[in-house]
Amino acid sequence: MQSYQFYVTDMVCEGCGDLIRQAIQALDADAEITADLETKVVRVISQAQEAAIRAAIIQAGYAVQ
Repeated sequence: MQSYQFYVTDMVCEGCGDLIRQAIQALDADAEITADLETKVVRVISQAQEAAIRAAIIQAGYAVQ
């Protein structure tokens, strides 16, 4: 399992966090995900590759830096 951090600039509400969690869990159902709305940081512990997680967040409609 790897640990990743993503800065999601347009994550503004709990609904955004939920959509991002769902997108990541579609890749890895066992992923541990926390979304901090205040800092706009999504932390992920997952077996999935970083590029795949980043792509899933983007596919869900969010910008990742």
